[in-house]
Amino acid sequence: MHLNTTQTYEIEQALFKAKKIEAIKLYREATGDSLSDAKTAVEKILVQLMRDKPWMFDEKSKEALSSTSKSIPKSALIVFLIVDAIIFGAAIFWFFFYQTNEKNAEEQQDRVSVEEHRKISKESTPTIEAPIAKVIAKPVIKPKKEALPKIKTKQSVIKINQNNPMLSPLPLEIDKNDYIAEIKPGDTFVSLYNEKLNDHNYQQRKSNVSSSRSFDNSLLERKIKTIRSQLAASRSLPKQHKLFAIPRTVSKTLIDGKIEQSEWSESLALEIGGKKDTTVYLQSDGKWLFISCDARDELSHKGYDQFRVYLHAGLIDKMPNERIHLGRSKRITSIRQTKIYWPGDKPDTKAERWKKYAISDWGIYKYAIGSSDIHGNRHYEVAIHLEEAGIPLNHPFTLSAEVETDPLKDSNGKFKKRQYLGYLGSQQQPFWFYLLPE
Repeated sequence: MHLNTTQTYEIEQALFKAKKIEAIKLYREATGDSLSDAKTAVEKILVQLMRDKPWMFDEKSKEALSSTSKSIPKSALIVFLIVDAIIFGAAIFWFFFYQTNEKNAEEQQDRVSVEEHRKISKESTPTIEAPIAKVIAKPVIKPKKEALPKIKTKQSVIKINQNNPMLSPLPLEIDKNDYIAEIKPGDTFVSLYNEKLNDHNYQQRKSNVSSSRSFDNSLLERKIKTIRSQLAASRSLPKQHKLFAIPRTVSKTLIDGKIEQSEWSESLALEIGGKKDTTVYLQSDGKWLFISCDARDELSHKGYDQFRVYLHAGLIDKMPNERIHLGRSKRITSIRQTKIYWPGDKPDTKAERWKKYAISDWGIYKYAIGSSDIHGNRHYEVAIHLEEAGIPLNHPFTLSAEVETDPLKDSNGKFKKRQYLGYLGSQQQPFWFYLLPE
């Protein structure tokens, strides 16, 4: 019997808190399995969680779980065995003293109904998992229901691009002055942000919701991007880290929210989780980084669907990441998260709420584009301009991603927990990539 989403969540939370016996009890209540089978199943879940979500366990929990993995207290085993004996005795009593021959036909029908119910439950209630990403040697695009039509020639791509205004072609002209500026001696990421916070135009931008999300072409922002790019170009791969090579592509990648075999056949494909597999594809033409995500568990046009890509983890102490968000629309959002705070007095107005939190700047990428749509299941496609995003051509860089779906809710429809269809590393443990030369 498969666990539903709520049951999985409760068992995971028990394991995160090192309450392994409670997790086994919850598993047995959910599945009806024996103590031995439940213990084995929970052990597998624990191994999977410690491999895929190590950041959810603190050191005390890891030590406690490590010790309980060897043995379960005898008192707990005795309690479980007593409960088993009572249930077994009740079952025998019912079978020999209450069942009658007149109910045999009805019993047979019940067994058929149970089997049908299990079959339906198995098909309709997926178990969401997020294993460590694994490379697919020969990437294959897997549509949900019907084969995706293939674009056979370059000419057909151009024709479709011209006739469909909903598609997202790459920008034809890139102005380097949008993300490069001259750096003065003594300029640092932190010093430039301090200048930003003292700049009247920046304060006005942050206090206006509409302008704060538009592209920021200010001199200070361009200097910050320049310093970030210089630092990114000097990185080297840390010891004991694996490096994934992103292939060069010569095909034209159309960012239209529809993953085509002809466009992504040369890419690096990484399966990152989900019962039906969530796959991320990466490729580059030397100027752009193309990323797509085939979220096969996401089937609805509605709901909270979002694909997020994180860059530059660990590059600057005061900058956890730069990232892009792509939801159900054909619009992309770019954000830089910092650990820098407003140095002055607390805000007086609602418009200045940003002064209460660590600074996050929106609209940092002008040329990044993305599109998402349902083609049997949810497809995401993204193109990030390498120079603007500070992704170096000849040095390794970090990248992580996550695919979010509708949140877990309780029986009253109240929000309980966010849910994800897959992870490509994490912000704490990102993957390292390298762009292959021509």
